[in-house]
Amino acid sequence: MKKTINLLLVMALLFRCIFLMPLVSFAESDKLKIPRLLSIPVSFQEPITSNNIASGDVIPVVINKDIYVEDILVFKRGTDGVVFIDSSKKGGRWGSAGKIKITSGKLTDVFGTQHSVTISEREKGDSKPSAKILPAIGAVVFWPLLLVGLRKGDQAVIPAGKIVYAFTTDSVKVDTSKN
Repeated sequence: MKKTINLLLVMALLFRCIFLMPLVSFAESDKLKIPRLLSIPVSFQEPITSNNIASGDVIPVVINKDIYVEDILVFKRGTDGVVFIDSSKKGGRWGSAGKIKITSGKLTDVFGTQHSVTISEREKGDSKPSAKILPAIGAVVFWPLLLVGLRKGDQAVIPAGKIVYAFTTDSVKVDTSKN
């Protein structure tokens, strides 16, 4: 009885090694590892100003260049993605400048996997220092100079078509057999 059980176990082990192991290695060959910090150029489809966006807004972007990993197309030029507005401040009175800060987004590869990306994009409008200095100097002598303080600083603007670089945040294995 023991010999029969041992023989069955040895045959099962051989069966697994001969027939099932090649299937596992074949399945692994359909996996592609997309590295962390892969650089992907993206551009904005429409102009963005600090006057018309708010923190948390989702802004569309488009991938600007085909990106290959191990000679396999991973990100296709023209594919849409999104970035998230981290913070936005309108230009205001006393010459304070508008500001826009973008730090994250999502891009989809050709296999349908969505990737989180980091972006370091900050824009700042022009401040108007004269709107702070002149009222302070002339407040005593020329009180009408206080009206200069009503002058607003410029809004921050990201023009349509501006290219920024997005970087993948994690190393991800994708199934290339889906394509």
